[in-house]
Amino acid sequence: MANTGLLPFVRGVDFTCNDFSDEKFPDAIRYMTGLQWLRLDKTNLTDIPEELGKLMKLENLSLKKNSLEKLFGELTELKCLRSLNVRHNKVKSSGIPAELFHLEELTTLDLSHNRLKEVPEGLEKAKSLLVLNLSHNMIESIPPTLFVQLTDLLFLDLSNNRLETLPPQTRRLANLHTLILNDNPLGLFQLRQLPSLQSLETLHMRNTQRTVANLPTSLDTLSNLSDVDLSKNALTKVPDALYSLQSLKRLNLSDNEITEVSSGKCGSLKKLNLSWNKLITLPDAIHLLSDLESLQLHGNPDLVMPPKPVERPRGAGLQYYNIDFSLQAQLQLAGAATAEPTTPSSVKSDPIARKLRLRRGRPEPEQRDSALILRGMQEQANTQHSDERLDQRNSELKPKRWDETLEKPPLDYSEFFDEDTGQTPGLQVWEIENFIPAPIDEVAHGKFFEGDCYIILKTAIEEQGQLSWDIHFWIGSKATLDKGACAAMHAVNLRNLLGAKRTQRHEQGDETPEFLALFATPPVYIQGSHTPSGFFTVDDPHYVTRLYRVHAAGSSIHLEPVPVRWDSLDPRYVFVLDAGLTIYL
Repeated sequence: MANTGLLPFVRGVDFTCNDFSDEKFPDAIRYMTGLQWLRLDKTNLTDIPEELGKLMKLENLSLKKNSLEKLFGELTELKCLRSLNVRHNKVKSSGIPAELFHLEELTTLDLSHNRLKEVPEGLEKAKSLLVLNLSHNMIESIPPTLFVQLTDLLFLDLSNNRLETLPPQTRRLANLHTLILNDNPLGLFQLRQLPSLQSLETLHMRNTQRTVANLPTSLDTLSNLSDVDLSKNALTKVPDALYSLQSLKRLNLSDNEITEVSSGKCGSLKKLNLSWNKLITLPDAIHLLSDLESLQLHGNPDLVMPPKPVERPRGAGLQYYNIDFSLQAQLQLAGAATAEPTTPSSVKSDPIARKLRLRRGRPEPEQRDSALILRGMQEQANTQHSDERLDQRNSELKPKRWDETLEKPPLDYSEFFDEDTGQTPGLQVWEIENFIPAPIDEVAHGKFFEGDCYIILKTAIEEQGQLSWDIHFWIGSKATLDKGACAAMHAVNLRNLLGAKRTQRHEQGDETPEFLALFATPPVYIQGSHTPSGFFTVDDPHYVTRLYRVHAAGSSIHLEPVPVRWDSLDPRYVFVLDAGLTIYL
């Protein structure tokens, strides 16, 4: 295929679950010089293939779940690399070259689930980083210089390490949106830097030895904080600082020692988890949280819920007065004569009819029940038969709905989506690139560029064991028209491929709560564009001004370049000044 010249036009390849051990890596990769994304997950790689050094346009590289111990090799030559995912490997700190962090375009780095005992040397040089994941390692400390340069970070995950504190320079992360510190022994850490992170939206500190004493007393500056996880700690009550968070929507305080909840109100709460505590009761204000969608209280054996206040029914006020408001009673009080209430005249019984009834006698209970059952079955059969005839007559006359008359166009959807798309539960995301949807790595889910458009697929399993699909497409505020149109078109193609019911459109800043719930953390908006437009762009040519001195060379002339300065001019010669679109003699 290399001889046909097709490989340079390949933009992305997914080699997941192939076996590239024992130098089985395909040599044809070196000819894919236009490759922009490459997945080598679960391919049994132990070293970085040297063929990657030829992919000078590579932007996204995924090497998840391999046996890599070091990243030395060709990675440092990939000048266009933006996203590098090396999670679930055996990489050590000494196996990461410092030159890797000199790549100016590197914005996403995932080194989680490895064997790092310290922060890689030179990481502070990666000034363009927006997403950094160092979770599930053995890191014991963070160098003070790390956050001096990485001031543009939006997402930072340091969970499941051995950290006991964070450097004071953490307060320089003014743009940070998500901070995850779960499962670290931070018992002596006072979180004094936390109020300085004014852009913070998500804070997870599960199992970090939190108590009421080592939490800040005020979080008023964190006006955007909407998601807090303080589960599996030693809290005896809800920290007072949480009541001042006006934007708080999700709060997890499970697995603590909370015995009481004060009457403070977080009016924006949607999800509250107080399970596995020592609660005895809750304040009455819990019934006033109108936006609350999920309340988890299991694991509190002594809990008694407060009674829900009953709204007084309309018109019920007269029962509280010892007064008869009827017309007859009011006339009597006024002294007017009232007519005596008439009693219905007794109906004279017929003795002959009574004798006939007694002579017939009462039927046996079994006969009476059988007759009733038989009559009921007959009435039900007649009713069902008449309903079926009516439904059949209506169905013959009723026209089909508009969506029932639609037919799937005869398209080959394999050109746009893989055959495994929508077959396993989870979340899949594509970005529109040159009119075509390109899959993005899991670590970049929820990170949206303002100039791009995305397609999001949520696959779930219903109770009956069938797959269900939830399809959305997201349009950035600065996305071009072709990207928005292609996102809508390919979302419909995905719907037709899977047989889903509908697609949902979302624009930046106008997402529905159902869309936001698809992601573990709130979406992060990044300025700029990650993918190019499908249309050709014309750049204005750049002209370099040059000065030539003309010499006679027999029957022809010779142009000698000289410096473009006034002292280069000589009255004995002719000079030509090339100013791009204008030439002076």
